[in-house]
Order: sequence, then structure tokens, then C-alpha cells
Amino acid sequence: MKSQSSHNYIVTELGKRVKKIRREKGFTQEFVAEKMGISQSAYSKIENDIGSCTFNTLKKIADILQVSMPYLCDVHNELANKVKKHL
Repeated sequence: MKSQSSHNYIVTELGKRVKKIRREKGFTQEFVAEKMGISQSAYSKIENDIGSCTFNTLKKIADILQVSMPYLCDVHNELANKVKKHL
């Protein structure tokens, strides 16, 4: 069951990261959702780790936020270190 717990932790941290970057860019949820062609409530679920998020969805978010996928996912730094500590 630890793998499910680890998965949930990663999804939670990713949602927080997306929200942090969006706010740093000065974008609203409504703006990002509109650019993605989804409702604000659907986008909110992504940030709050309720909705599922595919690679393509993450790619759209990265493009709208004008960041790379590795930066969005924080592959090299914060998220990777938190995941290692959680495992």
C-alpha cells in the first residue's frame, strides 16, 4: 500500500507546485482554465489534487504558464527531494 500512498503524495505536491507557479505568474485559475478549454472548477480540481491529470494536461498547463515540463514537475529539486524523503 505504500506505493499508493507515495503516488498520492506526488500528486498532492504536483498540485501545490502548479498553484505556486500560476500565482507567481500572476494568472488566475479562470485564465488558465479558459486557455485550456475547461471550466474553472475542473482546473481547481487539478490544483487541489481531486481531478486526474494526464501528461497532455500537464503539458498544456506548462505551456500556458510558460515553463518547461521539468520545471513544472520540479524533477531536479524540490519535488524530487520531498518524494525521496517520503518513500
